[in-house]
Amino acid sequence: ENSWMTSFDGAALTGLEVLGLGIIPEEFSVPKGSLVTFEARFQESYRAIPHLDFSDAAQLQSLVIGRRGGNVTDLGPLTSQGIDLAGCTSLRKIALPFQHITTFDVSGFPYLETLILTNDPLTDATVFALEQWAADTGGSLTLKLP
Repeated sequence: ENSWMTSFDGAALTGLEVLGLGIIPEEFSVPKGSLVTFEARFQESYRAIPHLDFSDAAQLQSLVIGRRGGNVTDLGPLTSQGIDLAGCTSLRKIALPFQHITTFDVSGFPYLETLILTNDPLTDATVFALEQWAADTGGSLTLKLP
């Protein structure tokens, strides 16, 4: 957990269902066909990752990327080019706090139960839409620190 991995190529691990990383390497790939759970932490001293591609990870049910160390409210974005979740239709939990996300559309996630976007600078329209989603579905929504 405390050592720095510069890259991780997990694409060939076709049976991997759960992947937890103490830190996120700058470059990595995941086995999209079998991955069900992905959890990782991003520390303030690490550089931004170019892009996180989870597109078409149809079995992915839980995506949790947290921050650790320092004052997380002052950190820059995790990625410089975003996170791709297109085709991740099985997601039930998405936690992307402090990721500098401004918009988020839940329509591509029909099974979503929990959405955590704590302290992301969401637009007013996005906040309204997410609050409406939570009211309509009974989903759990966290946008601010308690």
